[in-house]
Formats: sequence, structure tokens, C-alpha cells
Amino acid sequence: MRICLPRRFGKTFCLSVIAEFFNVVTVNDVPRSADAGDLGEAPAETLDEAPAEALAKARTGRRAMFSGSLLEQSDKNGLMNRDGPFFARHFAKHPVIRIDFKEVSGSTVGEFYMYLAGALLESAYYWIAAYDRPELVKPSAQSEYEALGKRHQKLESKLDDGDDTWEQLGIAALSLFKALDKFLAAQHQSRYIVLLDEYDTPLTAILRTAWYDRARRVYTSLLSKIFKTNPNLLFGLMVGVNEFRLAELDSGVNNIARIEMTTGRFNPTPEDPWHRPTDQDEDGVASLFAFSREEVAQLVDRACGSSTGLGAHSQGVILDTITTWYDGYDFGFEDKRYNPLSVMSFLRRLTRGPRNLVGQSFWEETGNQRRIEDLARSRSADILLLAPKLVAGSDSTAGHTGLRAVGVHRRRWVAPQDDDAIDIVIGDSTYADPSGNIMDMNGLVTMMLHLGYVTIGAGNTVRIPNRELHAMWDELRVLAAYGTMDSHEVTPTRHRLLKGLYEGDVSGLLRIRSITNRLSNAINNYNEEHHAGVVGAFLMTLLSGLAGDDHSDRPTFIPEREGGAGRLDLAVTFESSARLPGGLVLLIEYKRMDPRARRRPGSLLAEARKGLAQIVDNNNAAPFSDYARRLDISFGIDQRLVVVRQRLWVRVETPMDADLRSGVPQLREPDETAVDWDRRMVEADDDGWRDGHGWRTVHLDADLRDLDRGV
Repeated sequence: MRICLPRRFGKTFCLSVIAEFFNVVTVNDVPRSADAGDLGEAPAETLDEAPAEALAKARTGRRAMFSGSLLEQSDKNGLMNRDGPFFARHFAKHPVIRIDFKEVSGSTVGEFYMYLAGALLESAYYWIAAYDRPELVKPSAQSEYEALGKRHQKLESKLDDGDDTWEQLGIAALSLFKALDKFLAAQHQSRYIVLLDEYDTPLTAILRTAWYDRARRVYTSLLSKIFKTNPNLLFGLMVGVNEFRLAELDSGVNNIARIEMTTGRFNPTPEDPWHRPTDQDEDGVASLFAFSREEVAQLVDRACGSSTGLGAHSQGVILDTITTWYDGYDFGFEDKRYNPLSVMSFLRRLTRGPRNLVGQSFWEETGNQRRIEDLARSRSADILLLAPKLVAGSDSTAGHTGLRAVGVHRRRWVAPQDDDAIDIVIGDSTYADPSGNIMDMNGLVTMMLHLGYVTIGAGNTVRIPNRELHAMWDELRVLAAYGTMDSHEVTPTRHRLLKGLYEGDVSGLLRIRSITNRLSNAINNYNEEHHAGVVGAFLMTLLSGLAGDDHSDRPTFIPEREGGAGRLDLAVTFESSARLPGGLVLLIEYKRMDPRARRRPGSLLAEARKGLAQIVDNNNAAPFSDYARRLDISFGIDQRLVVVRQRLWVRVETPMDADLRSGVPQLREPDETAVDWDRRMVEADDDGWRDGHGWRTVHLDADLRDLDRGV
């Protein structure tokens, strides 16, 4: 069986509970003497008591872990007694092999095989240490135990020696598992259980490598030996985050059933088209992992009862904080579900004192962020398109993000009609492309859904689950815009950008060109409006920088501001500071090309020039007379390209009435085009041009005037 759930949903903890229940008691369960060293490394004679007595005590101690549990009660109520009392038949009766592939990685095929073999070495060593006293090994299993030790030693030597026959290393790892299989069968005369943690890590490690096929064959051969062609296996369970279509990878693993994290009743009926599944519906496992509100309330009650300083009056506040930060995962139930590990991390911190009542993100405490960070860099335009919509949706009461999931696997409710929404086709596999390439927005959102960065709510709206993930999306947006989240790089870059804008230099914004060139080619109903959103998100992220970065230069964003005689797409203000004396206001226009219009050379530049003329014609600067400097910026945008045009103004003491025509600031002649006006303004910049409202243009060097050359 295979279960895939988002990060921090207690998958590893679940395997630990299963192992504690089923696994036979060995000397590994027996407490060692104080001077005995680490578990499994001390000689057997350091056990405090004779093995038989020590093992009996260890079994009693483990039995107490399940006292009062549903498993224990099942023998009394007959809930799981189809073949006899379940607890009595299975508690501590089966060997359990635990394999953890968490550390498997590698920049070469050799390193990959080494890490893969290392995980199997660790699993086999558990059983070698468990029977390191001769009297513990049955005579009928003695030869198998010795063979297991030799295989282990041989593989360990290969790793230590850096053996360069990498294919042989993979074969040796498989031979080690076969030796372990034979020993456990001979020693216990019963079938064993295999619990495999992070089954997907080896597969993600080899994606997009030249040696993918070689490594995949070795890995799937190992899975086939464990889970398919294995008569000694009672049952196997593998868990992970990423969904892979294993049957398509290798026919040797086509028997591994996938247990859905969503519930089993999915198809609407004419009588009940809006029915949403409940906890009683079959096949869903999310309810066994994610916490319900009732379960969280019970945990909060226990925490308040056991911690000094947390009274009953605090429980409502604590529950509200947990709901804001860690709730919001939608698996098709009536109620949303909570991230279990984050809830437990918060409660553990809270028991240290009421001062820890403020929520915080624990998302980075487990798991590897490298894959997501690489995506934020390589798919930066897609992240900049997604992040503002997701963040805005999570901040709004309605929760609509403008991102609509279609083709959602086993979803019942119907999305409302929204012609402006971006349709996202959700797949049933994290990687639709076996090579692991995220080719389009559909694949990116599907991956984010499987990893837990987004969820799908009512109306099939793709949204951020909670505030914990809100913080992560803010970081991803910074990573997409700056290429890094390191404050030692982001902060100086932002300071240089602000200084440049104060002087009329927009070269720091030109990275948007390379970002938008990487926009997905497969965004359904994608248009210039969305592209303008990417440009705006990039600009706003650059200007904001990291949270908490230099509050003296924090911007204020005023979108779609009505000012003067018309609407402005965006105004950004910076109050006076040491870096920006007198303050700075940015007046920004996005001029979108009509996709039906035939594009001529220079047409985007002409659109950008129109934006500059529009800012002046509409007198959009009227509400911002308190700032010493103003920078007009206009972006010419089509579906894939962007050009930038700018003009810097400074505040002067006395407006010049000579520049007024009929009382309205009109710098252009009635029949003058925006292009001709812009050229005339460039020539006039050397002496400055006044608009009649207290602003004068500033001389721009030739290299700044021609930033858009060659586009």
C-alpha cells in the first residue's frame, strides 16, 4: 500500500506507531546500562538483566503504550475481530523492517547508489544488533544470521572503499535485503512487515539526470523484491509526499495500491448534487492524519490543564490562533483539517509559557525545501503570477483567488462561473512528465497541491491553506524576484534599487524581461492582464524586500488610484529618509498591447511612451505634492515581452503659469502623438520642463534614456 500526504502530516509518526504495535520485542527495546553507550552499539552483556527477563519487561512497557487505545478495545467490542481478537493475534508478533530513504540523494549515479545502500545497511543493522548474543538466535537460523552479517560487512566495505563498480553496489544492496529476508523468515517462522518512509525521495533525486533510467531500474527492482515477488511479506506500507505513477515506471511495482487521502464518496447524484463526503465515507485516510477541530480542542484543553500559567480563559484564544495558522486543508470533508505536526509544535512551545502564544511557521523544520526553491527560481514568472493572487485570496473574506481547479481528481462540488479566473488542470501525479520537468502552470500547481503549499476549497478555488503557508508564499515571491532569500543579498540589492529610482535609474527593474520570457506557454486563458499582474508583483516584491527589512524605507502601495483627471494603475510612496531625502513617489502605468493588433517594430515602446504621456495629461501627480521627487514609469506589455520607459521630476517652489493652456496642464500639442511628445521631452530634459503644477523634469543621461533600445 502507498499513502501520499502533504509535508508535516505525521506520516513518519504513523509508521513508528505501526512498528511499536506489530514488531517483535528484541534487545533493542531493552534499556541499557548508564555506561553502555548508544542503542545497538553496546555489547549484549551490558544488559541489566538476563535476556528473557529483560525482554519480558520491555514487552510489558510497550504494551502499556496501547493501554486504553482503540486497538486494545477492539478485542472487547469485536470491531476488528473477523479472524479472531486482533490485538492478541498481532501485538508484538511480527518482525518489522523499517527503511528510511530520507537521506537518499546524489549528484552522480555512484553517490545515489551509496545513499540507497546506506539506508538498507541501517535497516539490516537493526536486526544484526537485535541478535548479537548467540543464545538469542535459533539454531535453525544460525547460518542465515551469519550470511546476513557477511552481506552487511561486504556492502559496508564497498562503501568505505569507494568501489567504482556502481551497478555492482546496487546489486549488493539488493543481496543484503535478500539475506535479511531469509534470516527473519528462519528466525521467526512468520511473515514480516515492511514500512518504507519517503519512498519518493530516491525518485525525485534522480529526476532530470542523465542516468535516470539506470537508477530507476535499480530502485524499482528493489521495490519489486520487497513488495511484489516476496512470499515472506505480510504487508507493506510506503509513505511519501510526491505522487508517482509507479505502474508506469516499472511493471514490477504495479501491484502497490494507492490509498486516497480524500474520501470515498465522490460522484454527485441528481437527488443530492451538493453532497460533500463525511468522515464515514470509505477509502479516505486524511482523517487518520490531519486533525479535526474537535481533536485540536481536546489537545488545547490538555495543554492548558498541564501547563502553569495557561488557564481555561486562554483556551479560546489559543484555539483561534491555531486555526488561523495551521487549519485550512480541504480534503473533501465538511470541516477543514489542521496540520498535525505544526499544531503539536505550537503546543509544545506554548507549554513553556504564555509568552509563546503568538503563532509562527514550523514549515521548514522538516523536509527539504531545495526542490521548491529551485522551482521558484526557474519558474519565477509563474510564482509571481500565483503568489499575489493566493495571498490576496487568503486575506479576503470570500477567499477567491482567481485560480480555478478543473479536472480535479474525485472532487464533488462545482466551481462557480468566473470568466476572469485562470483555469488550472490538476493531475493525479506530482510529475505529469516522467522526466520530472515542470512544463507549465498546471504542473506547478499540481505539485504545490501535493506538497501542501496550496489546497482546493469550495468552488474549486486554489488557495493557501493558512497563515503558516502564507508566510512561505511571501518568501517564495521574494525568491522569484531576487533569486535569493538571503538578507545579506536582498537588502543591499533593494537599497541600490531605491537609490537608483531616486536618481531616475530603472535599470534595476529590467530583470523583469528575463523573468517574463520564461512564462508558461500552457496557462489556460492567459492574457496581457495576467502578464501585467506578473510585472506588478515583481515590482512590488522588489520594492518591499524582506519582511522587517529597514522600516525607514517601507513603501506604501496605492493600486488603481484616482487622481487628477484619470485613473493611475499604481502609485508607490516612500516617506523622507536618509536614503530618500524629501521622499519619493512612483507613478506607474501598464500599457497592454492588443493581442489582435499586428505587432510592428517599436510598437511596445510606443505603448510605453503613451503611458508617460497619460500620467502627465491626467495630472495623476496632483495628490502627491508633498514628495520631493517623482518618477513616472510606464511598462509596455504584450503576452511575452515588456519594455520600460521613465521620466524623473523634482518638486519646485513656484508653478509656472506659462506652461498652462486654458487652466489645464497640457504639455502635448493637440495633434502631437505620444511618441513625438516623448522625443521632445527627452530633448528638453537638459533644461528641465515644467508642468505648471510644481514639477520640473530632470536631466537624464543618454544611457538611461535608451534603456529600451534593442527590445
